[in-house]
Order: sequence, then structure tokens, then C-alpha cells
Amino acid sequence: MPEQMGRWPLVGRRQELEAFAGALADPGCWGFVVGGSAGVGKSRLAEECLERAAAAGFRVGRATASTAAGAVPLGAIAHLLPAGVDLSDPVTGFAAVARRLTVGAGLRRVLLVDDMHLLDSASAMLLRQLMDSGALLLIGTVRSGEPYGEAVAALWGGDAVHRVDLTVLNSRQVEALLRASLGGPVARRALHELSAASGGNVLYLRELVLGALASGYLTEDGELWHLAEGRLPATARLTEVIGARLAAAGATGRPALELPALCESLPLADAEAVVRPQVMAALEQAGLIRVVQDRRRTTVLLTHPLYGEVLRAGLPAPSSPAAGPGRTRRDPRCAPRRRPVRVATWRLTATGTADPALLSQAAAVARHAHDYPQTVALLQALPEKHHTTATGLMLGNAFFEMGRWEEAEAVLVRADALVRGEQDQVAVALVRTINLLWSNAPLAEALAVNAAARDRISSEAGRHEFTVNEGFMRIVGGLPSQGLALLEDLETEVRGAGDVNVWLRGAWIG
Repeated sequence: MPEQMGRWPLVGRRQELEAFAGALADPGCWGFVVGGSAGVGKSRLAEECLERAAAAGFRVGRATASTAAGAVPLGAIAHLLPAGVDLSDPVTGFAAVARRLTVGAGLRRVLLVDDMHLLDSASAMLLRQLMDSGALLLIGTVRSGEPYGEAVAALWGGDAVHRVDLTVLNSRQVEALLRASLGGPVARRALHELSAASGGNVLYLRELVLGALASGYLTEDGELWHLAEGRLPATARLTEVIGARLAAAGATGRPALELPALCESLPLADAEAVVRPQVMAALEQAGLIRVVQDRRRTTVLLTHPLYGEVLRAGLPAPSSPAAGPGRTRRDPRCAPRRRPVRVATWRLTATGTADPALLSQAAAVARHAHDYPQTVALLQALPEKHHTTATGLMLGNAFFEMGRWEEAEAVLVRADALVRGEQDQVAVALVRTINLLWSNAPLAEALAVNAAARDRISSEAGRHEFTVNEGFMRIVGGLPSQGLALLEDLETEVRGAGDVNVWLRGAWIG
């Protein structure tokens, strides 16, 4: 197992670290609060901030709030208080703590409080007074959606406290994190499965990787890390973490989680038939479910695919006496019809794979809706042997629209090698030349691809399209006289053109 598994590197948080550096250097800043849902890396970022403060010469300390410590006044920060301070009178006691902390100190103290929303009111009041006096810069983490009192809320109120809210990692950040943690590149299918199953949640990703390493599912062949076929194994810790998260639903809200876990999605009316609307609202506020409007249908979805995995694993088998209404592997209330994108995405996140025909169909729908990230995700999950010129063209076009030109070029080169007819040759080459043009590649490179494609085309209409395309590229590339000469035979109306996009580019620039 790679040594980096002990502590993962911090990836994708450069802006947040720059914000903390500014807060640390600003004497008018009293706090730096990191918010976000469970598992997105709040504590890891806060620890990195604390280490940077220590490296800059600040005196540092840390505390972790908890439900148990919150039951005792000053319980979370008692170990940080100077000895001999009498806190029986909070007003004079708090002032004495502030004086003790600032005596002989050239720099203010930096304190990290993890899970700050669990602080007791006395601790929160003391910390706020220390912040207001300039004796303390507070680094705190707060979990989104958790309740807290007024005294705790005051810790991150006001212009003197800077707050950042973390989101899950995107696919590029997941790839960078896995590469840094495992010490080498990860195969595309393994990257997609781990990214989809974790949803970009750092904690979930780490536990999935640990489980796959321990079980031998994730192995290295000397060049790449690969995942074996089958369901990703999790760790006991991951199951416990998700189980604790789901426990917030309570007994009354549990059916509203189990039904979407079984059905993929559940009509809102059916969910509200088993739990009250107020319970549904509380589950949505807690981040356990999403209520989605899709045209005339309103459905309920779990917010993370791993929630469904844990919920389904805890349900009795259909034949078990414990299985009651709504607790079987397939409930009659589950909607029977699904749109391709939703079905393919759900099957990918739940199992790491999906039917190739379904993936291609769903990608085409996503491409038509201009959902390019979804198009890329679906087509990257398609096994290599099922890729065609059409899927390669679709994937290359999606990369182009997202500004990922190098990836688009690599995909389009592979698609070009699969072409079987003149129509496919024209389609691939036209997208490829424009991608090269916008990627700031040398103009000569795009022109060479255009010329090579034109030489392979036998029809006069196809060759004409490449002539128009060349004219457009030469004008854009700073050779207007050469380009305009090539556009002299451009059709006067689009109805007489072959490729509409090529005609539009020529008509617009000429």
C-alpha cells in the first residue's frame, strides 16, 4: 500500500489557501471559517492553514468540539486556558485570559477549532472576545446544515471573519489527488469509477481507495493503477460514516431514504404518502435527498450514490419476514420509465458500469442538451472496444466546447483512425481543424490536417467544404487576402451548402 495513504496531499484548494494567507497577513481579520458538507476536506484544509501559520512564526493551538464536550461549559477549549485564571466571574475571567494570551507575544495566537458548530456557548463567547481584542485569529470548520446557537453563529459573523465554502472535487482534481496519493497515474476506467462512486467527496474517495487496495481490487501494473471488474469494496469506516450521516433521518424519515435507494428515483407524491411533507423538507435541508422537477414530474433522489449502497445493504432480503411494504429490492412505486441520461448516470454511479448502447444513447441526449461534462463522463465510461467514429467525434466535440483542446485532439485522432466512409472523414477533420485553430496550435498544423483530409476526399462537394474551411482559418490566422481568395466560390445561401457550420463560418468572416 502506498505510503501516502497515511495522509493525503491537499489538492484543488489553492484559492482557499491564498485567501488564508491574506487573512493571516491582515491585522483586521479575526477569523477564517471553512464550511462545507461532511467529507469534503474541511479539516484537512484547516490543518494546512494551521501549519502555515506555525511556519510563519505564529503561536498555534487546536481544539475539537464535540457533542460530549459541548455539554460542559468551556469543555472544548479548557486545555488551552492559562492556569490559575478564575472564570467564576466570566467578565473578569475572560479579560484575564486575553491578557495572559497576549503578554510577551509578538504575534497573535492562531487557534484551530474543528467542528465549531458543536461548541458550547461559553467557549464561543470567550473565543469571540479574544478575537475582538486582537489576541486571537480563529480557524474554524463548520459542517453545512448543522444547527448551532447564537453565540456560535457570532464567531463567523461580521466583515472581520473570512469564510470559504468547500465543494466536492471535480474529475480533474480527483485525478490529481489519486495520482499524488498513489504515486502514479490511474487508468481512465478506474478514475471514472472512483470519481463517480465518491462523487468527489474526499473522505469517501479515500475510503474507497483504501478498501480497493486492501482487497486487491486496485493494483498497479508498473505504469498505471487499474481497478478489477465488479462492485467497489468499501471500508468499515466508510459504512460507519455514511450510516451516521443517514441516522440523522430518524425512524420517521428512514422510509423516504430507503425507497429512492431501491427505485433510483421516487415520485414526490409517493414519498409524501409514507412521510409527512415537513419530514421531507427536513431531509432535503439536511442534504440527504434532492427534490427534482423534470418537466411535469417531481421526483426524490438521494444526494449521493453511496447512500443508496449503504441503505440497500441494510435492507432485509425480499423473502425475509422482516421485509415489509417498501422494503423489497424493487418496490411497485418505483417509476418504470427513465430518461437515458438519468438511467446511464445512475447505473454508472451505482455499479461503475452500464450497457454500452445505453451510454452512447445517453451521451447523444446530453450532447444535444449542451451538457458537455455529462457527455464526457458517459463516453469516457464506454469501453474502448465499443467506441466508434460517431462516439469519438461526440467526445472530441464535447472536449472542444469545454476548452480542453489537447484532450479533444487526442480523441479526434483516434476517431479519424476509425473512419469508414467519406462523410465520417469530413465530419472528424472539420472538428479537428477548428479545435487546433482555437487551441493556439500553429496555423500550419491546422492547415496541414485540412489539406490531408481534402486529399482523401473524392467528391467535389466534400473538397469544396475543406476549401471554405481553409479560407476561414487563413483569415482568422492573419492571412486575410489568401483566405478571401478561397471564399470566392462560397454559396450565396445556406440551402446550397454542404456543412452548415462551415458555410456559416465562411459567410460570417468573408
